[in-house]
Amino acid sequence: CGEDPPLGLWVVKQRRVYSKYFSLLEEYDEHYIEYVANDLAKTTTAETHSKRLHRLIDVGFVWDPVEKQWLEMYQRLFAFKGGDN
Repeated sequence: CGEDPPLGLWVVKQRRVYSKYFSLLEEYDEHYIEYVANDLAKTTTAETHSKRLHRLIDVGFVWDPVEKQWLEMYQRLFAFKGGDN
């Protein structure tokens, strides 16, 4: 977010807080979101974390941009090779 430094800092903070829970997952069920929210409730209420997590997931927040880029490149390679494993 080079055009909006405060937004960039905020994104980094969100990744720091939540990425240990979400970096390798692509889909999240309600039970897992509630588990994360309750686990983080030491600093903010579980309800607040749950709402925040739902909002981030709803906008397609990227938890691990390096992993996302790797997966995108792998998919391109897979398609280039004709889908053979």
